[in-house]
Amino acid sequence: MGLPDENKRQKNFPSGKASGKNGLLANITAQNISSGLISSTLVMTGPVIIILEAATSSHFTAQQTINWMFAVYFFGGLFGILMPLAFRIPITGGHSITGVAFLATVTSHFTYPQLIGGYVISGLLIFLVGISGSKTWIPKIPNCTIMNVIDKKTSFFFLP
Repeated sequence: MGLPDENKRQKNFPSGKASGKNGLLANITAQNISSGLISSTLVMTGPVIIILEAATSSHFTAQQTINWMFAVYFFGGLFGILMPLAFRIPITGGHSITGVAFLATVTSHFTYPQLIGGYVISGLLIFLVGISGSKTWIPKIPNCTIMNVIDKKTSFFFLP
């Protein structure tokens, strides 16, 4: 999958130098500002409740909960600003609401250090897959996984 080719990137996105009409300031419009405010409001209000519930059910201390909230919103916001500027395509760095909902069901089964280790290892794996840039084996992963799950489910129903 990876990043799109240069010719597939948005044409109106600034080209690095904020000069003239094609600069970064030219893209600050009422529509872009309102879209950003609406999406940031949804991201800031929805997952907070789920994160607080997950932290409560896992018996995290107040400091651990604050650290989790800081990491989620600070680094998500930082990546949400830096990634589009670097790659010239809209990329968000925040987590999804479904991801947080999944965490709410899993956090009570692990300790705080185990959860942090899981985040670090999964981030490293995603980073390594991303920088490998392989266009031959990466697209095959979902197909192999999905077909194995479907095969197992169908063979379960047809056992003698």
